[in-house]
Amino acid sequence: MNMDEAEIVRRIKGKKWDVRVQRQGHLQPKAVLCDAEVRPITITTGITITCANSIWVDDCKLYDDEVAEEMWSKFELAFKHNRRWSAPWVSRFDSIALEVFSLERELAGDWHGERPLQLKANFDKYQETLMRIQKYYTVAVPLANYCEASLSLKEPALLEFAFPFKRLDINRMEESLVKIKRASEEGSGRLDKLVAEHLRNYSWIKNSYGIRGEYTRSEVLSEIRGQLPLLNVPEIPKSEYSYLLTGLQIGIYLRSRIKELSQRVWHAADPLLDGIADFLRLDRDQFLALLPEEVLQSMDMGACLVGTPELKRRQEGFVVGILDGKRILLTGKAAPDLFRHFNKQESGGEGEITGTCASIGIVRGNVRIIRGQEDFGKLKQGEILVTAMTTPDFVVIMRRAGAIVTDEGGLSCHAAIVSRELKVPCIVGTKNATRTLKDGDRVEVDATNGIVRKLD
Repeated sequence: MNMDEAEIVRRIKGKKWDVRVQRQGHLQPKAVLCDAEVRPITITTGITITCANSIWVDDCKLYDDEVAEEMWSKFELAFKHNRRWSAPWVSRFDSIALEVFSLERELAGDWHGERPLQLKANFDKYQETLMRIQKYYTVAVPLANYCEASLSLKEPALLEFAFPFKRLDINRMEESLVKIKRASEEGSGRLDKLVAEHLRNYSWIKNSYGIRGEYTRSEVLSEIRGQLPLLNVPEIPKSEYSYLLTGLQIGIYLRSRIKELSQRVWHAADPLLDGIADFLRLDRDQFLALLPEEVLQSMDMGACLVGTPELKRRQEGFVVGILDGKRILLTGKAAPDLFRHFNKQESGGEGEITGTCASIGIVRGNVRIIRGQEDFGKLKQGEILVTAMTTPDFVVIMRRAGAIVTDEGGLSCHAAIVSRELKVPCIVGTKNATRTLKDGDRVEVDATNGIVRKLD
């Protein structure tokens, strides 16, 4: 490792980071997300959020903790000026969703053999759409956390209404599954048509960070075997702190909508990216190891400008993102060194792991560590799903779980919201469950008290 790399590693280790997300995926989409997250965001008149640091260390996402702390004071100031300052973001995302739907139509079909200029233009459009969505993630999660923390001090009873501000695609997916379940129970001839329609509408559900998986008929039929509760929105009581609840619900909606729309964009772009990879005479994994700017430069040259040995190193491990406003990319020994640094083993006490209760209940079962889609098949009915965090693609297996335990998250995270809808016991924010537990461990999940106990 040369001195430049050593200095970058030193500076990364010296900063205060929020290790908020652990997610498998390829270098290229993660680089696009980092570019998005350093774009300035004006949250209301005169108040702007800026971030100069956004980094992925392989599967580990680092957010600048100093910026996250600064956001809370800016949120407080924004609410003093205008208690509805976050409301326009909902309609803004409605507009972005229309752009995503349009992009899905434009990118459909086979892009092999297409002209380079057309490939480049659509690659730019794909990137820009993804960045317009993802730039808000940096703010959406702190907004939800700020409002959740404020309500826990001012009026904790309102946290019972911590659900998304608007219906999401995942709620529509639930409604679709209910129709399929009814058709199955009635022996309706419409079953095959409903399943086929469901698979068309939600084929994107298993596409994330360049990792694509096929959503299958057998998975749909497995999903409808269990209970399929629909989102029941109770009447919210009037309160002087209703503005904080609205902010919390908008934060929850945004963080979920960002994930849904990003997955749809990745899924829509798949044929285009395959076409560009073919033009550059690369396989898909090699292509997804290129930085976005390298893709465009390589297309101008008519051949990949990055050699095969370097592409292989990037596939084995990478550090990519923006550090102090500048692009960084490290491979080789630097990547595993930093990954170990940010994934240190934490002690969980004498046979116990603690976290926040997201959905009450007590369940005993065997642990299954689920790190990504390639692990989904491991989880058997009634087993304990243990993961860093859940995202919309996890819904396909969350119904199988006897209980859910995550490293990350609070009462407003994806796992908490979905587990309450499914009435599955859930503990979030344990910090170390995936590192303390292992496949096959027999545990008791006392979600009511936020404790996971190892059993003999």
